[in-house]
Amino acid sequence: MATPLSHLAVPLALAVALGPDTVPPALLALSMLCAVLPDVDALGLWLGIPYAHPFGHRGFTHSLPFATALAGAGAWLAPALGADPLTAFGVLLASAASHGLIDAMTNGGLG
Repeated sequence: MATPLSHLAVPLALAVALGPDTVPPALLALSMLCAVLPDVDALGLWLGIPYAHPFGHRGFTHSLPFATALAGAGAWLAPALGADPLTAFGVLLASAASHGLIDAMTNGGLG
């Protein structure tokens, strides 16, 4: 089963592969947040949102549109993070989008 630690593998691997000049610490921190943020939808279970609902767990927040929106917001913040906007977009998109892919490889829940 995927864990928050397994979701951090992608941003950490990208940071190591690309180096600190390309992925400064602030961008790495944001990419790690983007990698685990899709699980915020688990709070919906406590609010009575059914698991299989589009906004239930592993619903919208695990989608490519959500990952793209996170990456776009992060790219807008890139200058403050000390990163190139296009690089930030790519790193954040890969980090956020990988969440759904990693979850899809588990046997827990609905997929």
